[in-house]
Amino acid sequence: MWVADKFRSDLFDLMHWSGDKRTANGRSATSDQEPDMVWNLKLTNKRYPFAVECKWRTDFIQGRIDMAKTYQVKNYLRYAMDEDIPVFIVLGVGGKPKAPSDLYIVPIEKAMGGVLSFAELQPYRQPMKRMSFYYDEDAKSLSY
Repeated sequence: MWVADKFRSDLFDLMHWSGDKRTANGRSATSDQEPDMVWNLKLTNKRYPFAVECKWRTDFIQGRIDMAKTYQVKNYLRYAMDEDIPVFIVLGVGGKPKAPSDLYIVPIEKAMGGVLSFAELQPYRQPMKRMSFYYDEDAKSLSY
């Protein structure tokens, strides 16, 4: 919810939001293998799509953080290639899921293996002073 609320409605359309529902025996829709959200940046009469997978972790463990399982990263990479759109992991660390202490936005191709060290994540750290996400359609980069 926190991530979705940080996209300005005058600039972004939320095109898809995965439900991530499972049955008691673990069965889920194949769409659960896709990123959580697909957004469109709206500029004049053009749309620029990208996808976001939301993650929150309490803290780093021994200087590393497990953002996603390897198979999940592979699924998101496949989705990015199939749909020809950028995919980002938006990772909140510390605080609470609805108010993380730190925020990182990692392009999916930089998340290979799903586990990154504190040092490896630093280029993707975002200042928490801003109030909304920004997508640069030319650079195909997401920031906060």
